[in-house]
Amino acid sequence: MTYTFKLSKRIAMARCAAPLLLALGACNGADQFSPSDDAPASASPATEAPSAETAPSFVTGATAPGVVFAAFDMENSLLGSVYTGSVRQPSPSSILSLLQGARSKGGRVFVKLAPRSLCQNSDGSFSLTKWKAAVDRFKSVDLAPYITDGTIQAHFLIDEPNDASNFGGTAIPRATLDAMAAYSKQRWPGMTTIVRVIPTW
Repeated sequence: MTYTFKLSKRIAMARCAAPLLLALGACNGADQFSPSDDAPASASPATEAPSAETAPSFVTGATAPGVVFAAFDMENSLLGSVYTGSVRQPSPSSILSLLQGARSKGGRVFVKLAPRSLCQNSDGSFSLTKWKAAVDRFKSVDLAPYITDGTIQAHFLIDEPNDASNFGGTAIPRATLDAMAAYSKQRWPGMTTIVRVIPTW
């Protein structure tokens, strides 16, 4: 009975959180909500395909159109015209093959580099020191090409830091989240950092 409840909760959370996560991951300083000045006023995305001169010869995460539509823990084999990305928690030994596979399909990935199990003290509380150590497992992995070409959309720092029940009864303070983001930026300056939280938090 407990397993069924947890599975149902995870599925519901994944369905509800994916649009928020992906909306956050899709935005950066260069993105705009209004059309660019060089776009013709009569252009209609629904009816006009890019010309051979403007269409990229190979679609990468950076050149793929639209907002990422993704699911948690989805295999690269399912990437395509419907699911264009995934949220993955790779190991240091598997991350490059994961990213290469996603890139080959023009997919985009949100990477979670520090599993919760590696970031908690014996009482379940969050440990920034342990989180940093978990992230440091990837310090010798060259992620730069995948950040540059958009295959990596963002570093998913932590899930639901606002939920005290996830961390031994104490929510992760916002100042700690800032420190986590700053640490990630020291290692990978070009990689967006995100968390998944309830909107009111």
